[in-house]
Amino acid sequence: MMFLSNLTFTLLLSHKPYLLLMLFRPVLSVLSLVGLSFTLPLMAQKPHTPHPVTIALNQPEPAWHMEGNKRILDKTGRPAAIYQENYTPLATEPEAIAREYLSARRDLLGLSDQEIQNNFHLHHIRSSETGHTVRLRQRWKGLPVNHNAEVTIHINPRGVVDWLQNGYVYGVDLQDVTPVFSFEQARQQALNRLQPGDVVQDETTELMVLHYDDKNYLVHHLVFLFNDFTGEWDAYVDAKTNEILKLEDISCYHHPGEPEPPTLPYIWLCAPPTVAGTGNVFLPDPLTTAQAAYTDTGYGDGLDADTPQLTAQNQSVSLEDIELLAGVYKLKGPYAEIQDFETPNKGLFTQATATFNFTRNNDAFEAVSTYYHIDNMMRHINLMLGLSILPFQYATGVRFDPSGLSGADNSHYIGATGRLAFGEGGVDDA
Repeated sequence: MMFLSNLTFTLLLSHKPYLLLMLFRPVLSVLSLVGLSFTLPLMAQKPHTPHPVTIALNQPEPAWHMEGNKRILDKTGRPAAIYQENYTPLATEPEAIAREYLSARRDLLGLSDQEIQNNFHLHHIRSSETGHTVRLRQRWKGLPVNHNAEVTIHINPRGVVDWLQNGYVYGVDLQDVTPVFSFEQARQQALNRLQPGDVVQDETTELMVLHYDDKNYLVHHLVFLFNDFTGEWDAYVDAKTNEILKLEDISCYHHPGEPEPPTLPYIWLCAPPTVAGTGNVFLPDPLTTAQAAYTDTGYGDGLDADTPQLTAQNQSVSLEDIELLAGVYKLKGPYAEIQDFETPNKGLFTQATATFNFTRNNDAFEAVSTYYHIDNMMRHINLMLGLSILPFQYATGVRFDPSGLSGADNSHYIGATGRLAFGEGGVDDA
């Protein structure tokens, strides 16, 4: 994001919630600040297995220690974060305050005036009732460094800098930034290794500086999305040698070893509003509302079949602001939007009525459930909490495909496009 790249939400559906908790973990830290908690039943989820063509850059978490209000990196001796900072600036505009602060702390941060002036590019300013968050991305000779190296500075409503996160990459000194191999040559090198056998749905490319293992590289950074070949493939190809340094699916999946969330009492997120449509969903899930166990009669998967017990747990909810165009109702609103961008292609479940009442065995049930829960959580974050958090990749609500990943038993968030897709192995994730 900010939203959908590092701030997301939790869907309280299916018996695989800690897969979704991993996908949407960042927002839980936000919600925990206001005391929200959810019922998340604990069941097994198949882990995602890396593809055989993967070339990963192993970047272990750097060692650090605390010195007062500073988290100091052992390797550099520089702060990775400064908490409870209290710097009162002379400047009044957020970016000017951030740069003034860096200059005032340049000795502590190990930055020269020239670096502060030339090596930081304004990436984003987010303003809310909590103040301003300024993100300055690192550049070297005009090129981005490590794709997202940046410093983040928070300014409270009184105009005082109270927090710094320092992701500046020290030691970048690459004099020659002229590529030998072209983007097209790098692209073909990556595709030759991937061999997706599929149409490229979307791709991005940029020339950047990679600082890795104390070495500097000029690389072509490429990101691929395919129609049926699952994943968001992130590649670094050396622009001097055409060697693939990294080729990795960076979609967010459940992984082995992810901690299981505690079982906590469920609370309502929003009061039922007045809306244009209605539909049946589990709220938050049938085991919670029935106070039943997955092994109880009628509450197991049953290959997506209806049972009297599960149908009894359907709850009618309001579907806010769904689109009506030429007599056709679509699950599309200001905070959520159904799309069909991955196989199996089951369509958009449009209809000629605003009543979306289905039971579990109908694929439309998953579409309605996903729309409702995403829309509900996004309204809570934006309207009730007053946090302006929406996808930055597009201007509509959060885009999702309730039937994706070629039917695999997993789900993923695709950072490049800011979209979510849900698989259908085991209990359908959506």
